[in-house]
Amino acid sequence: MFVVTRKAGQGTGAAPFALHEKEILAAGGCRALLPVTVREEPDGTSLYFDTNGFVPFAAFPFKELGQMYRTVRSVVDGVQSVQNHLLDPGQIFADAEHIFLRGPEGEVAFVYGFVEKAPGAAAEAATQDPVRRVLRPLLTGFATFRHIEGFTEAVRDLAVRLGQGAPGYRGIYRQIAHSERLFTR
Repeated sequence: MFVVTRKAGQGTGAAPFALHEKEILAAGGCRALLPVTVREEPDGTSLYFDTNGFVPFAAFPFKELGQMYRTVRSVVDGVQSVQNHLLDPGQIFADAEHIFLRGPEGEVAFVYGFVEKAPGAAAEAATQDPVRRVLRPLLTGFATFRHIEGFTEAVRDLAVRLGQGAPGYRGIYRQIAHSERLFTR
């Protein structure tokens, strides 16, 4: 179980949940998010994320290069799903301890809500591509999987391609596919 609490009046850049966000989260309609229970408490709102059956990215047992590409695609799909559910992808916790994977293919599930923004960071976050923001710490984490042949080179190639690629989901998918063709023959 993982708990995120937003106390009334807390924070510099995180606004209270909008009603539609609470309803979407409580209904569990977005598979890209960990299962969550939303509770209104006297001092704010708490989200209780159920992590049973999920493994934090940092502890996932990657065994082959194809898993890395499937996980990267799952991140892209997940961020797109969050947006399609009218949730703010800027509220996805983007670090290796708060991005979870399930199943042997590494399907991604995010923790959502109350990402604090430092003063002045809101403008920067608004211009940043949400997919690349979530992928950046994962690509850094992938660099630790040196026991898989070609992993380091593939991750480096993918990071460079994503940094130079066309914006939008289509451009990101093209960059992933091109890198995968180079390294998984």
